[in-house]
Amino acid sequence: MELRVVGWNLDGWHTIRDEQRRLLDEIRADLVLLQEVTPASLDRLRHDGWHGTSALELVAGNHTERRGARPRFACALLARGDVTVVTSGLIPGAPSPVRALMSQVRVHGATLTVISAALPPGSMWGRAAKVAQADAISEALQAAGSPAVIGMDRNGPRFERWDPADTEWWPEDPAPFFAEDAAHGCVDVLDRWYSCNPDALTLARQLRPAGPREVSFIEVRADPAIERRYDVIMASSAFEVRDVRYRYRDAIEAGSDHGIVEATLRL
Repeated sequence: MELRVVGWNLDGWHTIRDEQRRLLDEIRADLVLLQEVTPASLDRLRHDGWHGTSALELVAGNHTERRGARPRFACALLARGDVTVVTSGLIPGAPSPVRALMSQVRVHGATLTVISAALPPGSMWGRAAKVAQADAISEALQAAGSPAVIGMDRNGPRFERWDPADTEWWPEDPAPFFAEDAAHGCVDVLDRWYSCNPDALTLARQLRPAGPREVSFIEVRADPAIERRYDVIMASSAFEVRDVRYRYRDAIEAGSDHGIVEATLRL
């Protein structure tokens, strides 16, 4: 079974643009794990044939988050084609529930646990909330027990290096969540792709000798601008990683402020 997965922060301060919709159609993904999806964006994606849900549809109508604000956007998990979203729910204990959505999906007879999530920005939420968000996701994955895929905007690290020991995390970041031996059992598909494709690894290191391993966000307000890899797809060891692509330029030109991540996984 092959599954084409997309992770993407759409930029929830506007409704999804036609260029973004065309890019999703071009990729021909089976499953999209999205962040910052507004109700209007969700309506337009459903019009395009995607089915699934947004965390905004699952929280209470009077739900508020940091400083009593009502959330404008949320994570969403959508499928098309042979993939069926069976159940969806919020992840228990997540400080920002609109950033923590988990579904069970069926594809070619297999049942998978799939999560679309974001770690709340530490600069606004603080370390306690960011770590608790990661802990809640980890506990939900361990309880599910099935093969799992995560699409996440992790809002970190500060500076990603080629040697994980040299990566500089923000003080609020839950770095252990992204370790190879994390208790939840999911690892970064890009690292697995590089480990099996040394030519791709060599080229990436030549292009960015100081890191990051790929680019999904650029801190344009910094001088000079800083390239970061905030966005990841992670998967359990049951999956073989067949392909991974980061498409920053295409995603920015389509109207987002984050790059799109694509992965082809074989179970």
